[in-house]
Amino acid sequence: MDDYAFFHDVTKKINVPVIMMSLDGARSVVMKAINQGVCDYWINSSNSNDFDVDEPNASFAPPTKKPCLKWCDELHHQFVKVVTQVGLDGIINS
Repeated sequence: MDDYAFFHDVTKKINVPVIMMSLDGARSVVMKAINQGVCDYWINSSNSNDFDVDEPNASFAPPTKKPCLKWCDELHHQFVKVVTQVGLDGIINS
């Protein structure tokens, strides 16, 4: 089974979006992948030698977690006050 047959089977049987990444950016290759069910095609222009997997990057810092919003009584009362002032017609986009 080649890559294109695999993409076709995955998108038909499992119904998951498939993104293909390749060094080949030829229009015919991209269109063949799209026609076989790939939802997006990314052209990878980087060389595998660009990545040093053995040594950790000291400058990389994991993203900090955003604080969670805790729904409290005060926030609920503010929400109800705004909805009362604006009305449901002002809140719902039509």
